[in-house]
Amino acid sequence: MEDNISLTDYLKLVPMLRYDHNNKTGGNVSPGVNLSWQLHPNWLINGGIARAYKVPNLYQSTDSYMLYSKGNGCATSSGSSRGCYLIGNSNLKPETSINKELGFEFNKNGYLASLAYFRNDYKNKIEAGRQIIFTDSTDTNSHSGGYDYFQWTNTRKALVEGLEGNLTLPFSSKWKWVNNFTYMFNSKNKETGNPLSVIPKYTINSSLAWNPAEKWDTLLTYTYYGRQKPRTVPVNPVEAGIGNGGKGTTGLSGEEIGSYGIWGISAGYAVNKNINIRAGMSNIFNKRIYASTLRGTAYTYNERGRAVWGSMKVSF
Repeated sequence: MEDNISLTDYLKLVPMLRYDHNNKTGGNVSPGVNLSWQLHPNWLINGGIARAYKVPNLYQSTDSYMLYSKGNGCATSSGSSRGCYLIGNSNLKPETSINKELGFEFNKNGYLASLAYFRNDYKNKIEAGRQIIFTDSTDTNSHSGGYDYFQWTNTRKALVEGLEGNLTLPFSSKWKWVNNFTYMFNSKNKETGNPLSVIPKYTINSSLAWNPAEKWDTLLTYTYYGRQKPRTVPVNPVEAGIGNGGKGTTGLSGEEIGSYGIWGISAGYAVNKNINIRAGMSNIFNKRIYASTLRGTAYTYNERGRAVWGSMKVSF
């Protein structure tokens, strides 16, 4: 349920109320309210607070469902690439959060600028567990020691906090420069102090669009990622170096990913009102990042190299 209330010609209040029902977790009521103030014909200030609610999905809440990783992203690893399993958990609780936002927007003749502060306080956030549930001692596929099994779990309290902004500059009828950024103050598990996931400190997306003719358009894109920090607090004996030949030392490498940028370019052509074709190149300068099997490193993903691509869209 939602209502738009005009308190004055320039001040609007939007109260909201949402009800969810799940056959496992029962019912839940999530209220929220937004307030916007048209300070000037070109200036808008808005803010809001709302409660969010998310139930575990089927593979997170089904005990018999197992997700396999070939070693990258596993909470612990003995230096091998034998991989691990992440199994479902029927005892997971729904994830809730109190989300707050406050920001402003300037909009005039196609020029747009905005900046907003956001803070999300989570309770029972769902994430991959770091404690080994058990180890399969069966020597499968010739790997000694078997596979480690982890389980989806709830983090009691977590915090996501930062800034997000936009800037659009229409240089002419054929040229437009569009930018957005996100800067993270916090994204952490309050219990351990570790990050919720390996994410950049900040991200900048920029695109320059050129429309040389009615049927043609081109796009130059650039994405810049700030440094990415891994977990630094051990959460199980292996990471703490206990029973692994390193008593009293950490099993986490602490290796960060430095800042880097990715360029891309594409061009599109409207054959007619029903057919559009597009081709381009991503990661023009072939920036590569490879995932690591070591514990406690920020290298948990692969940044794919240069690629040439094409697409065709047919609508009717």
